Amino acid sequence: MRARKWGVIAIMLAAVLLTHTGCVGGRASKENEQTAYEKVQRTLVELKSYRARATVEYKANKGSNVYETLQHCRATGEYRVEVTGPEKVAGSVTCSDGTHIYQYSTKVNGRVSLLVKETQERSEIFLTSFIRNYLKSQEVSISVANMEAGQCTVLEAAIPGGHPYLATEKLWVDNETLKPVKLVICDPDGAEVYTSCCSEFTKSLNDLFAEYSVRFSGLEKRTIVTGHAVFAYLCRDFDLRQNSVEGVFAEGEPSAKALASLIGFCLDNGITTILTEHLASPLVAETLAAEAGAVVDEIYTMEGAEGGATLLERMSSNLDTIYRALSPVK
Repeated sequence: MRARKWGVIAIMLAAVLLTHTGCVGGRASKENEQTAYEKVQRTLVELKSYRARATVEYKANKGSNVYETLQHCRATGEYRVEVTGPEKVAGSVTCSDGTHIYQYSTKVNGRVSLLVKETQERSEIFLTSFIRNYLKSQEVSISVANMEAGQCTVLEAAIPGGHPYLATEKLWVDNETLKPVKLVICDPDGAEVYTSCCSEFTKSLNDLFAEYSVRFSGLEKRTIVTGHAVFAYLCRDFDLRQNSVEGVFAEGEPSAKALASLIGFCLDNGITTILTEHLASPLVAETLAAEAGAVVDEIYTMEGAEGGATLLERMSSNLDTIYRALSPVK
């Protein structure tokens, strides 16, 4: 009988985590599997920090507890975790400097705080801990699994320290997006102790730029059509070319001559996606796309907190949208 007296730990269960449940084993070709693994390993090794929204389940012998969390974590050990649900515990926050933990809640007289020492139970549930364990462990395994959204690489490692309830951990990483999908921690008997699933996962700006520098470098097409000249900085950083139609889009309907010129440019350069800002009217973009045989996709201008998204979220969304626009595989 496993006596798990981790009440506070369960509430703060903030791991990093990962989406979609129900993985079904499947084998890819040896060449593709190796390539995917190399990409996944490089992504994990280079990860410096991340932000994630995760559904975390803590499993005990008498049942389980599920929490919605928002996590910010650095590879150096610092983290901040906020419980956003269920309502009765929403607002509980745990912050760590890597050595000590500071906890507070907005539910009790506006705030209650506690300074305690960091423990393995808390720190082990983060992706950065998994990466450290995986790179150091002598007992690791690698496999491939199919999920609803696509194929993923599955990494498994032993957890050091001889903890009575934390023995092994397994991580699923999407082979296409290179984002964590699911994290599970098991006890020595193989029973699941933690399961973490994330609906959002974004890395730091430095990590994003490092990742997309590699991804963009492998593309043959490097020209995008946007409705705003503000993206010139992004094109410069990733060696892309931009045809800005800022004046035309901003003024509404372009002249027949201007529209014909834009259509010709799209056809000559194999443009299949017209990128327009979230706050702009889609009319001209849709007209241009229809005439050029392209589709319309939205990107952020980065000039304001559009849609309530953070800077990191908007940049991540833009880079993914532009990459898909240029990629030969849609």
